[in-house]
Order: sequence, then C-alpha cells, then structure tokens
Amino acid sequence: MNNIIAIHDKIIDYADKKGIRNFANAVGLFLIFYGSIGFVSKYFFSYTLGTVIALLGLFIILIFNKPKFSFSAFITTCILVLLSTVLGFYNHDSVKEIGFDAVSMGVVFVLVCIMDFDSFKKAFLSLFLFTSVYAIVVWIICFIYPEVIPMLPKLPRDGDYYNLFFCVIGNPATKILRLYGFVWEPGAYQTFLNIAILIAGLQKHNRFLNLAVLYTALILTFSTTGYIVGILNVLILIFAVNINNKQLIKKYLIVAAGSFVVLFVVATATGITSFVFKKVLGLFDGVSSGDSYTNASTRIDSIYYPLLAFFEHPLFGVGKTGLTNIVDSLPHSILACTPANYLAKYGIIYSSIIGVCWYKFIKLIVGKNRFIIIAGLISFILSIITEQYVSCIVMNMLIMYGSTLLLESPIFKRQKNQQTLDALQQESNQEQ
Repeated sequence: MNNIIAIHDKIIDYADKKGIRNFANAVGLFLIFYGSIGFVSKYFFSYTLGTVIALLGLFIILIFNKPKFSFSAFITTCILVLLSTVLGFYNHDSVKEIGFDAVSMGVVFVLVCIMDFDSFKKAFLSLFLFTSVYAIVVWIICFIYPEVIPMLPKLPRDGDYYNLFFCVIGNPATKILRLYGFVWEPGAYQTFLNIAILIAGLQKHNRFLNLAVLYTALILTFSTTGYIVGILNVLILIFAVNINNKQLIKKYLIVAAGSFVVLFVVATATGITSFVFKKVLGLFDGVSSGDSYTNASTRIDSIYYPLLAFFEHPLFGVGKTGLTNIVDSLPHSILACTPANYLAKYGIIYSSIIGVCWYKFIKLIVGKNRFIIIAGLISFILSIITEQYVSCIVMNMLIMYGSTLLLESPIFKRQKNQQTLDALQQESNQEQ
C-alpha cells in the first residue's frame, strides 16, 4: 500500500513539474460530462455505458490528484442518498432507479474528495474554453461552406446531425445552424457556458479574451434562456469585480449598455432578434392542449405540471414514477425544468437541501457578498429551468461541491466552537 501511495505521489509531482495536471483534470472532467450529458451518450449510449465513461474520467482525475476527505460532503451524501432511497420506495420507484441515484451521488462525492474546487474551476474553464473555440471554428466552417457538412460522420437520429466528438452540428439545410458543443442540445450547453462565464469573469488572467470566446459561443447557441442569463451575468460581473468602486461600476454599465445596443442592431440585422422574439411570444400560448403542442407549450408544461404535482404532494413528492405518469398524460415526452422536477420528484425537504447546495456552489464562484451570491443563484436557476438535470452526474457534481461549505454555516460553527469549549472545560475539570 505504501508503495502505491509513493508511486501516486511521484505521478502528481511529475504532473506538477510538467504543468499537465490541469490538462489531465480537464480530460477527466470532459469524460464525466460526456458520459452524463453528451449528445452521443444521451441518444446512443445506455445509462450504464455513460456511467462507465464518467468513471473513467474520475479515474484519470484520481491519478493526478491527492485525495482529501470532505466531512461536509460525506454527511450531505449520506443524507441525500438516505432521503432519495426512502422517498423512492415510498413512491414505488424501481430499485434500479433508486440505485442509479445512489451511484451518481457516490461518484460525485469521490470526485469532490479527489479534486478541490480551485482545481475544478481551472479544469472546468479550460474544458469549456477549448470546446467553445473548437465548436465556433466548426460553426464558421459549416456556415461558410455548408457543402462540407454531409461529408462529416452522420449520427443515425431524427434529422441530420453530424458528430465531430468535441461538438455536434446540425445540417443547416433542415434546421437552424446552432452551436451544440458536445452536449445534448444548445439549451444545455448554455448552462455550463454561463457558469464558465462567471468563473472567467472573476479571474484576472485573460479575462476579456476568455469572456469574448465564451460569449461568442453563447450567442451561437441561439438559446433564449442563454441570452437572458448571459445578460444577467454581465451585470453580476460588473458589480462583483468592482464592488468597492462605484465610479467604475457606472462606467462599465454605460459600456455594457452601449454594447447591448450594438449587439441588438447586429442581432436584428441577422434575424436573431426575430428568432428570440418568436420564442418568447410563444410562451403565451399556454399549456399543451389535446394532441397539439408547440415548443413553447412544452416549456410551460414542464413548469406547470411538476409544480402542480408538488403542491399536491409537497412533503414526499411523487417520485420518478409520478413524473413518468405526468409524461404519459401529455402529448409529448418533455418535462424539462430542473427546479420543478426536483420539487415534484423529491418534495420540499430534499429539494431544500439541493437549493442550499446551489447557493453554496455559487458562493464558491463569486465570493461572500450576499447580493452577488443571490444574483448568481438566480442566474444559475434561470439557466436550468428549460433543461432536465435531475439525477445527472454533472448536476450532482455541482451540488456536491456546494455541500463542502454546508458545515461552515454559522449554526455549525457555533456548535463546533461550543463542542471545543466543552472539551476544554472537561480537560480542565479532569486536571483539577
């Protein structure tokens, strides 16, 4: 055992000397993302195969990092696994479904103990900068020379999709040319682009270059949600970076306003404004009716019906079985609102823990200012209201990193301090 630890330490030292640890972490993180929410994994791999790919990524990260046990994450994992198991059996979910939840939480707990959050941030940003540049280049080539698209490796799915590993591209002859990245759809890619934007915006090194790359990728997703969150993130970054300099905040707000005007003019000229406006206007169509539905009505359904189920079963939720029953009653198979799905599936207790972990995760990124944290949390929640991430390894990963701060709350600190005082008092009494 000592020999294995010694070899592991040498590998870590070598990686640090050669400066390849962040590269290895980014590769491992990519495999975790690819196995969990990758386009190919979602539509062509089984859940088991996707989990195996994620575990391979976890193993790579383990090789190049020294494990450090997180008691806070361990307690959170135990509570969430226990709750999800009890709630799963209560709601008559399958043992397989309950088991997958537990495995997913176990995997991300190990990840959090292996890779600290600073290393995670570096790897996360590197991953999404690389995949963004890669996807942007592919998008530009396909936009200028669409005739090359049929030459690319085609995926056997409805519509024309082509796989270039680090990104998927749709055929502009049959659909709008949108930037998918490597994930299942542009609306999912924007979630992580926006997280990367917050991380990049709060770093001094290559801040504006990195933001330029990430915002270019975000614009090319043509995601309405992504645009809204991206604008909110600009305001968050202006305040977060210049929190103590009101004059600089005013200056940047003026620059940001001017930039938005220019972007609006460009977006109008290129048809992006019309595209977004039609999608927003479609939200007023309401829920789906009978066998007819629109893209907008599916979004409304995804919020309305899970929340209705939650209000009817607020404490214990309706489980995976209940969500499946809701889908079976709809003319489509989409329930894509992560916050609503958490509430409907697990109820208020479990979902409250998730919400606190989200808050702590944003705190890890933006710092201790509560106004900035709350704004960042709103931004994050908005970025996931049109996607289904419940039980996904990558969502559990963000939750688990947030959980590392749970036992640092004032309540636990007071309890810990009191325990320390009690211990000291006991020692003093024994000495007397």
